[in-house]
Amino acid sequence: MELKDLRCFVAIAETGGFRSASRRLGMEQSIVSRRLASLEDGLGVSLVERGRNGVRLTAAGGRFLEQVRTSLSQLDVAVSHAQAAGEAVAGRVRIGITSSIASGFVRELLAAWRTDHPRVAIDLVEGGPNEHVAAVLAHKLDLTFQLSSVPHQGLDAEQLWIDRVFAATASGSPYAAHGRCRMAQLADAEFIVSTRNSGPDIRDFLTTRLYQLGNSPSIRMIDIGREALMHCVGLGMGVTVTTSADATIRYPDVTFVEILDERLPFSAIWSPHNDNPALRRFLSGARIRARKSARPHREAPAND
Repeated sequence: MELKDLRCFVAIAETGGFRSASRRLGMEQSIVSRRLASLEDGLGVSLVERGRNGVRLTAAGGRFLEQVRTSLSQLDVAVSHAQAAGEAVAGRVRIGITSSIASGFVRELLAAWRTDHPRVAIDLVEGGPNEHVAAVLAHKLDLTFQLSSVPHQGLDAEQLWIDRVFAATASGSPYAAHGRCRMAQLADAEFIVSTRNSGPDIRDFLTTRLYQLGNSPSIRMIDIGREALMHCVGLGMGVTVTTSADATIRYPDVTFVEILDERLPFSAIWSPHNDNPALRRFLSGARIRARKSARPHREAPAND
């Protein structure tokens, strides 16, 4: 029994004849007749009675028609859903983030994706780089955006954007006097960095850059979240470093000072063995947006 045999039977039953069914199906009438005969032989029962005025369903044919219609309808729905998933028209993308999405590349990417793929759900999971890498390897996350250039075994990575770097400082501190500064001007600052999310990467960035400038940095790691960290900065407990996404958010008594000549690269990390079609389409959209947003950046002079 073949699927085409069933569709031929339904067409014959609904149109009342072989000629009408052949026109609906785009087949020769002889082929439609042979398929019905093959179906009846396979079932061992007559489904229609042939007459001068067309065909009429037998009692067995009437019962069979109801069941076949239901089965074909369910099959069509299943095929439609599978095709939608394959084209990333529907589905789900699970994304791990380690930094704010208040603005910047990720926010713009997600907004554009929601407009173009309204039936694809996006699950955002905030957490640390290591736990997200483990989740991607276990296929609990489809991908993660991270501030890291360290390769991970078994995973693919691609740098998508480079973000500006800001020092978050208490509004009354000397560092807040100007809108921009150089990293060297922060050499004697007392830094506080969160142990969560992208905090360890920020610590590594500060350590590397300040040592390159010949300074021994003072960095205190605090086990608090992003918002609590910014309130500590506003209370004068230290200076921290963040990206443009955080710098768009207002915190009491916190001033954001852009650090000139400094950039932080962000990458997408995913498993090459993940066969989620929506993930592949999402990565393609991210690459296109990355190429469009890559523009030369002119530095403004720092104020002394």
